[in-house]
Amino acid sequence: MKLILACLYKELIYKKRYLVNTVITMILFCVIFIILIGGYSAISGSPFQFGESAAGLVVSYYAWTMMLSVYTSTGYIVYQNKQHGTLENIISNTRHFTLLLICESIVSSAIYFVFSWLIIGALTLIYGIKLHFMVFSVFTILMTGLLSVLGLSLIVAGAAMLFRRMDGIMSILQFALLGGLFLPESAVTYLGIPFYSANKMLMSIFIDGTSLLHLDLDNCIMLVCNSLVFLAAGILIFQLCLKGAKRRGTLSFY
Repeated sequence: MKLILACLYKELIYKKRYLVNTVITMILFCVIFIILIGGYSAISGSPFQFGESAAGLVVSYYAWTMMLSVYTSTGYIVYQNKQHGTLENIISNTRHFTLLLICESIVSSAIYFVFSWLIIGALTLIYGIKLHFMVFSVFTILMTGLLSVLGLSLIVAGAAMLFRRMDGIMSILQFALLGGLFLPESAVTYLGIPFYSANKMLMSIFIDGTSLLHLDLDNCIMLVCNSLVFLAAGILIFQLCLKGAKRRGTLSFY
């Protein structure tokens, strides 16, 4: 608990210290949302009647931005610290580095959840898009599903400690995460794609108003299994990569 509170305090200080960057991030979030709605309006031919298709687009965009908040909070942080030559010092002065990364990612996602919720709520009211804002149901499914993205991010972070350049792969994976949300439904996608089952359940909550207690039990089981497997694999691979990086002396690469 102390570690989580410390991460929360650090994150709030960071947001305040780099207030301009925080504001710009929120503005970009709004701009991209408006562009998506404008593009859908142009394609559908009606600027006012959006229907469920637009609602699905909004939910998918929201899910993707939440996925990126986790993905970038771990993989990119490790990679950037390595490029700046500070990663080795951070690891040397941190007793449980992996746990620290996980806590920072969870706190960052929770803060982003609040900001994005407020923005999405305001913009859907402005554009007349009907969504059911069920805080507890959304937060529970969202945070459970994001554990799978955290696992993937830990794998990327581990690879970043071993290899000199990872920019291209990390950028491609951002859009691969988005593409994975639109794959056809099957047992493979539900169990093998990070956040896929969570996205489908968020659609049901936001669009249909289905509460957490009324979601399909099989989907809930697949969501938990998917998240735990990816998270466990991410932690294991990250630890192995960390040991390998220490042996090879690649933590201090510029």
